[in-house]
Amino acid sequence: MLCTEGLVKPDIVFFGEGLPARFFQYMATDFSKADLLIVMGTSITVQPFASLIDKVRSDVPRVLINREKVGEADPELKRLGVEHGFNFGESNYRDVLYLDVLYNCDDGTNELCKLLGWTEDLQKLIKENETAEHEANNPITKSPSAL
Repeated sequence: MLCTEGLVKPDIVFFGEGLPARFFQYMATDFSKADLLIVMGTSITVQPFASLIDKVRSDVPRVLINREKVGEADPELKRLGVEHGFNFGESNYRDVLYLDVLYNCDDGTNELCKLLGWTEDLQKLIKENETAEHEANNPITKSPSAL
């Protein structure tokens, strides 16, 4: 399909670009309701996302599924009593690390879903997404208005 109407921007926020107001509007309410935080495939270096792991309540489990260990508390700040970031050390009571250094986050996601009994739900979502992508990219199944 050829774009002749100008630039096409994906539905993402680029580095340095402002976040939509909706992000800030829902951040406090959504994170205060969370009972599990899953962080995947990130360096956790760009703000405001880098600080989001600290927005959930202190009793909420946090799971990092990644190629490398990131987002850990700064040891100097920790000595001063400032607790920010993941704690994968011995005093950890809620943070879980799954390193998937050879692949992407798929293995960690599959393992988590298996442990939680969500494998069937995950497979259904994957199949639905594949079907939707196929239909969106197949000119035969596109509606005439989309062509």
